[in-house]
Amino acid sequence: QNKCRVKNVSAIPNSAEINLFLSNLQNFIENLLVEFEVSNKPVSKNVVRSSLDDYRNKKTSETSEKGFLEFSKDYIDNFLKTHSGGEQNSTAKSYRQTLRILTEFSKYHSGDIEFKDWNASLFSSFVQYMKNFGNNGAGFSPNTISKHAKTLKTFLNAGFNDNLHQNLKYKSFKVSKVPTNDIYLNIEELTKMFKLDLSDSPNLERARDIFIIGSEIGKRISDYGNLENLEIKTKEGKRYFQFTQQKTKKQVSSRLTEAIEYILTTRYKGGMPSKMSDQKLNKYIKEVAKLAGINEQIKVTKHQGDNVVTFKTEKHTQVTSHTARRSFCTNKYLAGMPVDQIMELSGHSSLSSFKDYIKSDKLDKVSSITGSKQFLESSIPV
Repeated sequence: QNKCRVKNVSAIPNSAEINLFLSNLQNFIENLLVEFEVSNKPVSKNVVRSSLDDYRNKKTSETSEKGFLEFSKDYIDNFLKTHSGGEQNSTAKSYRQTLRILTEFSKYHSGDIEFKDWNASLFSSFVQYMKNFGNNGAGFSPNTISKHAKTLKTFLNAGFNDNLHQNLKYKSFKVSKVPTNDIYLNIEELTKMFKLDLSDSPNLERARDIFIIGSEIGKRISDYGNLENLEIKTKEGKRYFQFTQQKTKKQVSSRLTEAIEYILTTRYKGGMPSKMSDQKLNKYIKEVAKLAGINEQIKVTKHQGDNVVTFKTEKHTQVTSHTARRSFCTNKYLAGMPVDQIMELSGHSSLSSFKDYIKSDKLDKVSSITGSKQFLESSIPV
């Protein structure tokens, strides 16, 4: 009665399907009411009833004939209609990659794959295909396979929500991820990059400035690489970036730190450095890190299919645009800032995804935790 759901008892073997249908129906109604509120449309019984009738009768003769791959392509096209960035949107690009692999797998599987075909056996074949033939035959890493498996479930779930199938076996599909080699730069290393004189190398200077801004606000490259003056707000004498995140559509704010203000005023007349493509930024920022002397020897493990290769390399070779966000989260964490406050600044919505950004060893983490005021005050005094 309290949860408004069917109990999971033996007398109701399809309780999971019923409850999923009810949850989807609830989400539809809540989204419908938000649309009415945003567009200032009056809510009436007849309008809501008509919308519910449309939702219930979505499985028309036209949509019921739509195949899995065709639906997945339409899903991506509809996603692009409601999200900014067009084909350059990182989520849309990832969806396209998964669809391409699914299309190739369908040919390899000798026939069209429909919603009803997805079961544990087919999913296992898909995973093995990515291990053997992904990445131009070298095999995808476990984490890349996990990413594509997650997108596959997104397509299947969307099809279920559109009443195109009732196959819930995809709910159990899962691929374990492995720890990544993604690095972070500490404050000393970031300071070395910040203080480099790159006035004779405009591309390196602009890449460095964009990266430093990213490491100071902790946002994704899709956001910190696209900030404009119009998104700078002033409150009580302090300036803030205020914008909507491209990936989550969540509105966030970020303080312009002293380092950011210095960059903008000394080199860009108070404005922002012009945008740079991810590819160029990743290329140039490695050169900047090398010039800054970030050459510590680190161990890197690469996974390709079932093969694992470990080698040593200099740290600057592993610096990418994403290192800025990881550096922000890790440095704030090691400084003792509460996790919920860091997540508010970084824009993370879940603790599990945030934990992936803390790139420090166990001793660093324990040292940070045990050095906190809360830990010391809860220990026995001597």
